[in-house]
Amino acid sequence: MDILSDLLETLRLRGGPSHNAVLNAPWGIEFPSREEASPFYVVSRGVCILELPVLDLQVEMNLGDLVMLPHGDPHLLRDGPESTVVPFGSLSLEPDGMTLRYGKRGAETTLLVGEFLFESPFARPTLSAMDRLVHIKADNEENSGSISVILKMLCREKRSSEPGSRAAGSELLKLLFIHVLRKSMAEHHKQGGSCQSSPIALMFDEDLHGITEALHSNPERPWTVADMAVRAGMSRTKFSLRFAQVAGMAPLAYLTNHRMMKAADLLEQTDATLGEIAERIGYGSEAAFSTAFKREMGMAPGSYRRARNESPNRAIRSLTKPGSPDRGAAVLQSP
Repeated sequence: MDILSDLLETLRLRGGPSHNAVLNAPWGIEFPSREEASPFYVVSRGVCILELPVLDLQVEMNLGDLVMLPHGDPHLLRDGPESTVVPFGSLSLEPDGMTLRYGKRGAETTLLVGEFLFESPFARPTLSAMDRLVHIKADNEENSGSISVILKMLCREKRSSEPGSRAAGSELLKLLFIHVLRKSMAEHHKQGGSCQSSPIALMFDEDLHGITEALHSNPERPWTVADMAVRAGMSRTKFSLRFAQVAGMAPLAYLTNHRMMKAADLLEQTDATLGEIAERIGYGSEAAFSTAFKREMGMAPGSYRRARNESPNRAIRSLTKPGSPDRGAAVLQSP
């Protein structure tokens, strides 16, 4: 079982729309917070500054750099620290729907502006292990690696008018997120495993990766903490303490959370009955499943299915469309 692939499929990662921003100094743009999306920016010409007020942080972005904001925090982009900023919602795309132009007549900066969208309500807590800002720099000797290649392909598809370019761009955005997540978490692991407690951290822990894989592969099994501890090769006490430290929750709470994620996905994406879903995620009866789901999600599974299916655009409020409703930093060297 590929835990990361399973997790991202359950979170329903979608590559959101993107556009090119052509900005001439002096310029400055203020972006609102995002609930279901993680915005990112790639510099394809010039330089700029990204400011993240929540960390009182300023990051200089140079040609080829990528910055991602996993938690969707409000932020500013501008050509210099003194430039006046305007709300992103006050700007408009050109008629082609793909280009934003703003600024005066000074030096030009061109950005690829995009976002990663998540349709699952579990996305934000799951991504809590990532830093509030991830900066992948382009100015090192190893810049010919995977992220650089994906970015080049993404920019090519963005400029292309060939058939399938939109679909290719969407898939590349999802691939880009996977690589950025890998780099972010691998950097934490390299620095001594100091990442924030989160379910995602489990897949980067050598001692707990195996049992996590087993839980994802067989969520229907009647797991006990003792079973998990044996599979992990630890005493029950040591396992429980270690698991909670890494994941930020107890083993059985993690299992319940994973089961509810699977259930929510099945309720939205399939016509499976409640009894069938209960069996697939490890509950002995429809009644037991319904009780657990209502306790964790705040509503009965049938109500959840109706509410989500009646709101098909629930998570698609795009940052890359000006005028949309408002809704610790790591610096990585791109491989």
